[in-house]
Amino acid sequence: MHCRMQSRGSKGVVVVIARTHKAPAGGRSVGGGGFGLPGRRAAVASLIVIVVSATPVFASSGSPALTGRVAGDVVVAGSNHPVANAVVSLPAFGVTTRSSADGTFRFSRPFPTGRPYRRITAIVTAPGYGRWTVRGLPLWPNDTLELHAELRSTPFTHSVVVRPHVAQPQMAPEVTQTATCTGWTRELVPPPTIAVELTRQNPQVAQRYGFTFYVSHVLPDEWIPSWDADALGAGAIAVKNYAWYRTQPGHARTSGTGCADILDNTYDQVFDPTYTTAATDAAVFATMGSIAWRSGSVFVTQYYAGSSSDPCAPVTGTYAGRMSQWGSQTCAKNGMLWPAIVSTFYGVSAPITWHYRGNLLFNPTFASASMYMWTKKGPTSYHRTSGDDVDGDGYSNLITPTISGGLTIFRQQHSVAGTATSTYHAEVSLMCPATTASNCSVTLRIVGVPASSADVNRDKVASVPNDGAWHPVAFDVPPMDVAHTSVRFALLSKQQFAFDKALLTTPFGGP
Repeated sequence: MHCRMQSRGSKGVVVVIARTHKAPAGGRSVGGGGFGLPGRRAAVASLIVIVVSATPVFASSGSPALTGRVAGDVVVAGSNHPVANAVVSLPAFGVTTRSSADGTFRFSRPFPTGRPYRRITAIVTAPGYGRWTVRGLPLWPNDTLELHAELRSTPFTHSVVVRPHVAQPQMAPEVTQTATCTGWTRELVPPPTIAVELTRQNPQVAQRYGFTFYVSHVLPDEWIPSWDADALGAGAIAVKNYAWYRTQPGHARTSGTGCADILDNTYDQVFDPTYTTAATDAAVFATMGSIAWRSGSVFVTQYYAGSSSDPCAPVTGTYAGRMSQWGSQTCAKNGMLWPAIVSTFYGVSAPITWHYRGNLLFNPTFASASMYMWTKKGPTSYHRTSGDDVDGDGYSNLITPTISGGLTIFRQQHSVAGTATSTYHAEVSLMCPATTASNCSVTLRIVGVPASSADVNRDKVASVPNDGAWHPVAFDVPPMDVAHTSVRFALLSKQQFAFDKALLTTPFGGP
């Protein structure tokens, strides 16, 4: 079925195309858009809205100029090692810059764009590598286009797909997939990686990506980056939960050698590793540590585009139980915060239970045995202990110097969209064993980690009584005074101590 409607204006053409795809058995992609439905063969209806414009709509005379910035990093494909001194070019603006020693780059000035965005081309070259060319990159007003250039020995050319608004949700994976790829069983900590089948490569291959990287490179393809921050936050939870569900046993696309948890197209979620945006990154980073359960576990979070007239209300009818993407924006514009938006759409059959809501840290109470995000430095040993804790989950963490008088450091670091004025709030419960000869001196350190300059430390020193009891410590962290791409929560001491119920938050969203 095809039907086409056009609305012509002075700046472009809005094309609405309704079409029917035939999904093969099992809903496997055959190289096109659309979503598979359960059954041997199913007709998949999709509604695609494409804004076609020879030139973007620029600000009129007297209006504030519409501009966007461009930054990113250059790495070696496969190893992810930074490539220094690579030449990054934006032909539309006649400008170039070079990557620094850590592979990052940032153009010093903003560039003119339009509404809803301006599509541009980026080219990256470096001695010994093939030319990296990506066309159709969306430069959104008042945002930063973040490029990720993976250089290979051969040229790489890619065109960013025009973002479709599809009426149909993803296929229902809980009833159509039985394979296991990653096989992640933890319910309180997301997986460190996910295997993605890259369907636009010939031949199709599965590649493993960091889980946060994956989520951050899906959100700008599934939600509109210029939307309200709380709509993006709700979208980040939907994207994360859907992907997390796919990594669990029995929910993957394929199993065995070269397996894939998930596809990179609309049969699952659109994933493009070449770019993201600062606005969507901020939403992903702020919500990644927040865990949403329904009926006692992580659940599959399906969604669909809907329309701009969708209300802030649970979806009924054909797509009941899904989140309307446009509906999430309606909720946010009405002043609803992202956790409530998630509950509005997904909390109908059973209420949503939140764990660590708003916390940037993974496994902050050690309720999960998965400790991969926590790392140690110096003469440090740690032991996840049971039976003596603060929050009732039965676990805490005991830190011990392996050398007498040695400085122990136990920490966790996360990506953030940090600015010079970003603020953080940290909390932790500390315990100094009664067997210790004196009170324990423990430093709570929050570190802003810039892309290309020295770290910025903000410290609070706590003197913890050696009484074997738990003592809460809170720290309103002063601004870092420098833009930073990640933040680190660290505890330092030369004595044995235990800690539990760690917290690190930063403002995000709001009416």
